[in-house]
Amino acid sequence: MITAPATGDLQGNLEKLRSELKRARFDGELGLDLLAGGDPVGFLPLLHFALLRSSKNVSRWLVDNGYDLFGKTDLRFVETVYRLVRQEFGYRHTLTCKQFLSVGFAERKILFAIDLLQLCRAKHLELGREAGALRK
Repeated sequence: MITAPATGDLQGNLEKLRSELKRARFDGELGLDLLAGGDPVGFLPLLHFALLRSSKNVSRWLVDNGYDLFGKTDLRFVETVYRLVRQEFGYRHTLTCKQFLSVGFAERKILFAIDLLQLCRAKHLELGREAGALRK
């Protein structure tokens, strides 16, 4: 279960995000200025990576469960991400989609990205265990 980290330490949470991205083998460019300013342009690639590129198992699982995240506007993409984390992971984010797509709320967005990466890693491990059990 993911615990809600405290806000008030922007630099510490940025470092935690960098650590999670490194653990997930993020190969894109990380715009720290965009993230620190709460610009959604910096966060959308992170959401896309966490759900669609960090694990083939997770992306396949999303497709199997009817989630289409490609070819959407930013608003529709974020709405779909919010719906899937709520329905599949039981996670509710403190920001609305409109707030997420506005400039600001940097620390809340960073915390959401961290949580999403952790949820996807846990789902990846769970799917791997299930696949291993089926092979036996």
